[in-house]
This record gives sequence, structure tokens and C-alpha cells, in this order.
Amino acid sequence: MKLSASLLLTAFAGNAHVALCDLTDNVNDTWEPPRLDYRDLLQSVQKIGSPDSRESGSITDSVQSVIGDALLTGAGVLSLTNVISQSKKDDLYDAMVACHSSTDSAREVIYSDGTKRSTWAASSSGDLNACDKLNAVADPIRKQVGEVTNNLALQIEDALNHLGHIVVFPKASVEDLRQGYSLSELTSHGEQLDHFHVYNGKSSSGGHAAKTIDWHTDYGFALAFLPGQVLTEDDSFSKYTPTQGFFIQLPDGSTKEVSFTQEDDVVILLGDGVHHINNAIGDNADIKFRAVPHSFIMPGKEDDLRMWYGRMLLFPLDMVHSTLDKAFGDVKEAMNSDPTYHLNSNSGFALGCSSPEALSPRLLADENVTCDDDQFMCWHACFNHTEDISPAACESRDLELACVSNIDGSIWDGEVHGKEYEPACILADDELDETDSAVTNSPTVTPTSSSAMIGFLLVPIAVLLNTFIV
Repeated sequence: MKLSASLLLTAFAGNAHVALCDLTDNVNDTWEPPRLDYRDLLQSVQKIGSPDSRESGSITDSVQSVIGDALLTGAGVLSLTNVISQSKKDDLYDAMVACHSSTDSAREVIYSDGTKRSTWAASSSGDLNACDKLNAVADPIRKQVGEVTNNLALQIEDALNHLGHIVVFPKASVEDLRQGYSLSELTSHGEQLDHFHVYNGKSSSGGHAAKTIDWHTDYGFALAFLPGQVLTEDDSFSKYTPTQGFFIQLPDGSTKEVSFTQEDDVVILLGDGVHHINNAIGDNADIKFRAVPHSFIMPGKEDDLRMWYGRMLLFPLDMVHSTLDKAFGDVKEAMNSDPTYHLNSNSGFALGCSSPEALSPRLLADENVTCDDDQFMCWHACFNHTEDISPAACESRDLELACVSNIDGSIWDGEVHGKEYEPACILADDELDETDSAVTNSPTVTPTSSSAMIGFLLVPIAVLLNTFIV
């Protein structure tokens, strides 16, 4: 059967994040994110357009100073406080724990360090396939996060307008470029993906030093998330407390562990899609949105649970890609029909610090989908048969088609998390011994020069099994 648009997220890295960056792991100390009181943001948004909003010392002046230092020219991280009451957050985490222990509705993946992640996911307008308790408490928080991102986008748009940058993002269906999307409309009209994750502590085969998720930048132009939480072991006022183990790279190249507190309600982390916003602004040394490389180590002991909720913000499907002159929806359709589409492009699809050969689309978390007869399922993606890699092509050489790691030759077990898996022809099981190399050439395409960087390419919809992680 054909994969519908709602069954693929056309993101490339097998996760909804860009592949690994070349970063060192010398984390010297912790780093606290810049913080903005959401009540101040609301007050400032209400004053947009008023004559006194730009006066020195005004609430707008103060708010835009924080936003500018954090997002327009800074590290690319902003924490909003006084958004969600602690009791509502506790109710959410209680429901996630209860749902995790009482139902099998979540989709699960296991990372190389032994951490198991269970996920409930949906587009922001869709329903979670979760237990009733989680559905009930998650809905108002999902709506609140939507309001936060809309108001923040309005404030950023106002700041850019004040600096002389009237940014418009063209629509494929409209010839008049002035009739495109404003920056604030990217949040109200773009695709948005909600994920609720429960992480299980590492098994004995793992180790605290092993990364659960290595360095990467997320797809989309931003991620809005509630910092990961674990059960509190002391008698503090909250049952839950933010976890350690989330690391970022700062603009100066240093790597820091982020220190979240209970006041950090909604954190904004910029992703690879900001390249399109930078392209729309043009060359301006004073404004440069920055995608934030980050990694994650699951803290705590075996069987510890870590709860996390996040929303990825993606571009509208009919918005025109800033370098390809194609609508994001058209690129999505091409990717849905051919996971190697991006490798065949003359311009290349190197994204952020990733290389194009590392990228391919993956199936959604809440769908079980079979591939077409001329495709092969491998690590949650349908790969088209090729002349060299197909059941018939493999059989003609007395080999078998399998989903194989291009790193160690292991065969995908249907569960483990790893973007390196791809179709390949291998020797049959009964022909292998310890000295055999099972894997023949896999269906890769020689990428174009990595200098042909085009920033973030994709977008789209619903929910991906191997998705953004913080």
C-alpha cells in the first residue's frame, strides 16, 4: 500500500534530528538557560503596536532584550517561567507513569546504552493513542504550549520588524511573494508534532558515561519542551525534579551540561530550520538564529523513569523552501516515495553538521504500516528496491535481503534504535561462520560535496518513532 502523508515524517536522520556533529565531550561545568517570565511576555505582546511600547525601560524593551540575547544573537535556548503550575506538571508526570505501567499503547525503542524509551505521539491537532488519564491531563498542557509558541513568535516578529526586517516566507500557491507567511504564522500554520516520552534506566550492559543520544541538532525551526523529570527522593514540595544529563554546545564551542530547575516550565531550543529564517532575513551580522547541538545521557539507576514532553515546530507544507524553490509538501512527497531522494539531488542535502548519506525518512510512532511490493522495510522506513538491492537481486547471487547495520554488520531486530541500518544483501544464516563478512554493498548513493549546504530541508507531519530527544 502507498504510505499516506500522515504516515511519514519527512525528516532525514532516522530520528527527527540531524545526524551527529563533530563535537568534543569536555564538559567542564553546568550552564543555566536565560529565563523570561511568561507573564511579562504576555503583557508585552498585548502592547505590540502601541506608541509607548518602545520606550526605554518599558516591559517590551525588557522582554525583547531577553529574547534577543537568547535567540536572535545568543545560544539559541530560552526558558519561559510561570507558564504551567507545578501541580499540573505533577499530574502530567503521574499520568505518564501510570499509563506506562498499566498499558501497552506506547511504542518502544531501545538505545545502544540500554535505555528503553516508550512514546505516545500525535500531531498537535490530533489525539494521543494513550490511556484516558494521560489524554485528559495532557490536552490542556498541549494547548498551553501552543499559546506560548504563538506569543513568542509574535514578539520575535515584532522585534525583527522594529529592526527593519519585514520577513515574508513565500507560499507555493501564491505568485505575489508579499502574500506569504509572516514569521508568526509559521507557528500557527506549520506542522507541529507532540511527543510524550518515558525513559527506563539503563540495563546492566549500559554505563553512565555512554550517551543515550549523541550530539545532533533537531529538525524544525524550534523545539518547545518541558525538561525531563524524575521522581524526587527527598521531601521537596514537588514529587518530581528536573534530571541531569542534557548537554549543549555554546556558540564559543564549549560544551555544557544544562542545569534546569523546577521554575523552567517551557524551554525553547532552536533547530536546523532556522537556516531558512536566516536566509529570509539576509546577511545581517547583528541577527543570526542558531541551531543548538545537544546530546543526552540517561541519568540515574536501572529502572528509574524519566518523563519528557516536547513539541517540534515545522514549516507549513505549502511554504517554499528557501534554496530549492519547491514547496516543503512537494519535497515530502518525493521523500515518502523514495527515502534516497535527497541523495540524488544535484544540490545535495547536507543539513547542519550532518552528511547527506546519513539521512532517510522513518515511519510514525503510532502507525503499523506495510511497504509496497517493490519496497523493503528497514528500521521503520520503506526503501525502494534497486537493481542491486532487492529480493531478486540478492537471490541471484545466492544471498538474502536483510536490514543490516553499516557499522558492525548486525541485523536489525525490529526494536533497537540506530540510524545506521539499511537494506543489504547478506549470506544466508546457515552459510555464515565467525570469519564471514555477511554484508555486501548496500544501496547508498555517492553524495555531492558537503560544501553544498542548504540548511534544513524538511518538515512535516505527525509522528515519528525515532524522534527528537532531549
